[in-house]
Amino acid sequence: MSTLGSIGYIYSEPSGVSGSFRIPPGQGTKNDFLIIDYYNADTIILEGRFQCTFKEGSAASWVNAPDSLVLTDGSFKVMME
Repeated sequence: MSTLGSIGYIYSEPSGVSGSFRIPPGQGTKNDFLIIDYYNADTIILEGRFQCTFKEGSAASWVNAPDSLVLTDGSFKVMME
């Protein structure tokens, strides 16, 4: 498995950022993946699927955050202008 960069997930409340989860470069699991299913250069549409296991990066002292966050069966569709 090769990791080219890090990814992160930040959660916030109306008062500001409450914490974050991250996968540092080279620290992903064998179950993490990102698959590009469709790309159209004319319309600039990008679609794909992903799964990832994040470790807690930081959390405010009053947040009872879990030590990890697993996102499974994720999908996305991006349309750029």
